[in-house]
Amino acid sequence: MEFNKIKFIGSRLNAIGMKLVGLQEIDILDGRPVIDRLINHITKKDYDLIIIEDDSLKYATAQEINIIGTSVKPLILIIPLGKENEPLVELAKKILGIDIGDLK
Repeated sequence: MEFNKIKFIGSRLNAIGMKLVGLQEIDILDGRPVIDRLINHITKKDYDLIIIEDDSLKYATAQEINIIGTSVKPLILIIPLGKENEPLVELAKKILGIDIGDLK
């Protein structure tokens, strides 16, 4: 699978990390607006991969969690915020098996 269009939706802190690895498509949002924006992009299918933070899921309904969990285009990568010492690039490599640092 090739990820030509990648977007991050989440906190300012992780947005900075995403910018440092070269990701250009970033929306800095917190809370319910993350889910609203994510569902909008899932419906439009305008990205190949969307990265969000796991704490955003607490604002989603059961139906939205089902939509997020079954989305293939775009694929949704949910990053856990529990491990502060693990870089996002390494986390993506572990979860997806790809190096998002090489994607541009």
